[in-house]
Amino acid sequence: MLEIGTSHSESEIPEVGLEETSAVLAIVLPFTEPHPVGPFVLEFPRTFAVIKAMDKYEIWRGLDAIRLAFCHAYMGTGVTFNRTLLTFEEDVYAYLFASHIQDGQLREVALKRIIDAEPTLEDLLKMSNKLQGYFKGDASRVLVDSFVKFQLRMREVFYEVGDTQKAGLHTMHSYGSD
Repeated sequence: MLEIGTSHSESEIPEVGLEETSAVLAIVLPFTEPHPVGPFVLEFPRTFAVIKAMDKYEIWRGLDAIRLAFCHAYMGTGVTFNRTLLTFEEDVYAYLFASHIQDGQLREVALKRIIDAEPTLEDLLKMSNKLQGYFKGDASRVLVDSFVKFQLRMREVFYEVGDTQKAGLHTMHSYGSD
């Protein structure tokens, strides 16, 4: 029976081993309490240890705060980030995070920025392999598959636009000759 007002010795308090550091827990725990929390600040690579902990303990409010931090960084507001633009590596982080939480809009923005950087498949594999431990599933497969699908789709669009432009020129030429 628990007696109110009695103290317990340190030997009676059980220790619970956690894989998260106290620095990560200091960031994660405020998101479990029902009070306002300031905006999440993206600081890599620490952010991924925080993502892993929030995902592990299913702290949806915290994961949403991270999603908003990425969105603010892409909108150029700089509210939750010390710069207004993300680097290529941070775009890859944003893409993998968005894929993990199934946020299609954030994933699309990040993927377009990754494609604009014109990385090689080796660059993408290097980046995503070092992040595999932070996400469920095969991060490199997800990133490379998306990259390849995007390139194939862009080729289709390019060829469709090319044919359309040729057809349009032909149509304009035939109108002009009437």
